[in-house]
Amino acid sequence: MWKKIAIVEAVLILLTLGFIYSGYQAEQYAWAQAGITDQRAIAFTNQSVRTTAEKFRALKYEVDSILVVWNNGMNSLIPNTTAVLEDGRTATEGVNSLTGAQINAFMTVLTTYQTFMNQAGNELTVARPCVRTLEVTR
Repeated sequence: MWKKIAIVEAVLILLTLGFIYSGYQAEQYAWAQAGITDQRAIAFTNQSVRTTAEKFRALKYEVDSILVVWNNGMNSLIPNTTAVLEDGRTATEGVNSLTGAQINAFMTVLTTYQTFMNQAGNELTVARPCVRTLEVTR
């Protein structure tokens, strides 16, 4: 009987030590998770990270809108060739002439951006720092 009591006491001591150790680990974890208080980090986040995230979020919806038009027939009007877009603009106006191939290459970039943003978690990662409501004008 004394052996059973000794075993129970040993288990209780081990459990107590385990709780003490886990509390110590929790304190270490809490210490490691201390808040970011450096004013430079706060200013960088508010002035750069948040504003850029808002631009990326708005761009995602604009890209989605453009690609709907592109994929619903506009792509057949702009062939992937060296044919120049005849928009009446000249190089003297500071506007580059564009070929169908250049426009198609740009649309490929937009499709790549859309694919990236639609991957699991990316849209949420971009939206999380945003503080303003989404405003897309089109």
